[in-house]
Amino acid sequence: MQMQHCALPGYAATALVRTVGSGSELPRKREIEITMRFAGGPGRNVKATGRVKNVLLSKMSARHSLAARGLSHTPLLGAGLRARGSGTHMPVQAVAVPMRPMDTPSPAKQTIPGDHMANAKAGLPDGVNSMVVDRFTLDSGVEMRDVLVAYSTYGTLNDAADNGVIVGHSLTSNSNVHEWWPQMLGSNDPTSSKDESGFCLDTAEDFVICCNFCGSPYGSASPVTVSPERSDAGCYGADFPVFTIRDHVRLQKKVLDRLGVKQLRLAIGGSMGGMIALEWGATYPEYVGQMILIASCGRHSDWAIGLGQVQRAAITSDQSFHDGRYAELGSKPERGLANARMMAMLTYRAPSSVDEKFGRSFTELSCGSSIYAVESYLRYQGEKFIGRFDANCYLGLTASLDTHNVAAGRGDYREVLQSISHKTLIVGIDSDMLYPIELQMELAQHLPNASMHTIKSPHGHDSFLIEIDSLNETILRFRRGLNPSSAAAAAEELAASCASPEERDRVLKVALGDALQTSEQSVKEILRLNLKLQAMEAKLRATNIPKEELCELCTPSLENLREMDRRVVERIRQKKTPW
Repeated sequence: MQMQHCALPGYAATALVRTVGSGSELPRKREIEITMRFAGGPGRNVKATGRVKNVLLSKMSARHSLAARGLSHTPLLGAGLRARGSGTHMPVQAVAVPMRPMDTPSPAKQTIPGDHMANAKAGLPDGVNSMVVDRFTLDSGVEMRDVLVAYSTYGTLNDAADNGVIVGHSLTSNSNVHEWWPQMLGSNDPTSSKDESGFCLDTAEDFVICCNFCGSPYGSASPVTVSPERSDAGCYGADFPVFTIRDHVRLQKKVLDRLGVKQLRLAIGGSMGGMIALEWGATYPEYVGQMILIASCGRHSDWAIGLGQVQRAAITSDQSFHDGRYAELGSKPERGLANARMMAMLTYRAPSSVDEKFGRSFTELSCGSSIYAVESYLRYQGEKFIGRFDANCYLGLTASLDTHNVAAGRGDYREVLQSISHKTLIVGIDSDMLYPIELQMELAQHLPNASMHTIKSPHGHDSFLIEIDSLNETILRFRRGLNPSSAAAAAEELAASCASPEERDRVLKVALGDALQTSEQSVKEILRLNLKLQAMEAKLRATNIPKEELCELCTPSLENLREMDRRVVERIRQKKTPW
């Protein structure tokens, strides 16, 4: 077993422990070497040695446990080892020695995916098309001319021109769907059964279009593209206007009109793309068939607006920002942009997955000092982002997010949602801290023809770019007219095996709660009851909420609510999948 640590001055001395082999036993009379650097003085290294006579090493300084396998860490508050079972404290002696690097890299406890656009670079991506819209007026009244729009297409527009599928990308993605949703995009075998797996975005049947948002550095008009208003052929820079979510949709409609698309089968997107998809349904209700809204919301929350503001402040406070005129002065606010990205990366993840991955471990720098591994990860993500994005673009796109409110200029928020009658699948993520699952529940509650599916993942908001296989299966079921929720689908399958309608009703009532009135209502009621059960489960996991709130959440009656409540609690206790 070898223990190593590099502590920054001013930090309590800490040790990282690595054991060789998979077993938890240490050989008798084996010398244990501990190499550490105290925080009391920069570069001061000591080596402490001793022998353990028992087979299991248990504690350091009789307080802090050492892992018997893998990688862990523990504060070194004393100088001693205690062997389990012997009760004998073994003193150690310290002598100054040079610090040695670790022989092997730290094993990953859990993979946390990094930047989904890791290989991207600013500019029009390879294979992406573009067109110029002669004139376009923003919601703000700003009139633009010669607006460049980059877009990607997959599949073929059919003769009726009614097989369009519009995909909205996330904040910092490009229009190449195959780069960030590869498992969802492809051509399905037309001879295969509809019960078989496949691609939810079927290029054999769908004409898939994804337009790059204006303000993005990936080909559309943005701060880094040439402004037709400048006589010196310079870029827009800080003069590029803010597009609202509705602006993006109206401009995309012009692109689709030019492409000849007469009808959209589906508007789909995750995060910012989900806002785009919802706005498509609200702005062009007759043009859009269905909607799939993933990890998104009906209006940008104050929480999300605040998170965006601190990221923008990191950029604008960089001394190289120069009020956005940095390109003209030959500088870039790289540190501010990297800091903004580091902040954003934390909102895209979840605390538990970050803790599980890094476990307060350390990464040694080339200078000989160490930083926490999570700091190293964030720095790396920030540095990568500098190479593929622009500060003014980031400012404009995050401001665009803040404009999102599907009810803006249309009336009361809930009434506007209730007027959007498209068949809709809403996907939430139980660990999302950027757009918490309550926001998707709100949409499912007020959109009249919506069903909801919850992704259970430790990875937070970006799970829709990580748990792609599961997401593909859910969307595929929805698009094929099957129940997208495996929970409700299981009850449906069980009920279908019953010999009589009466027996089927009884099974459904037992499985989903005593709220189903007739067999004709089964599909609709199963979807709605499954949503209620998921909402109850999420709330019961999170907090001890008052019964009054549960009563408002789940009706038809208090008696039924209590029974549903009991089942959900029991289900959580047993840690089984709910249905």
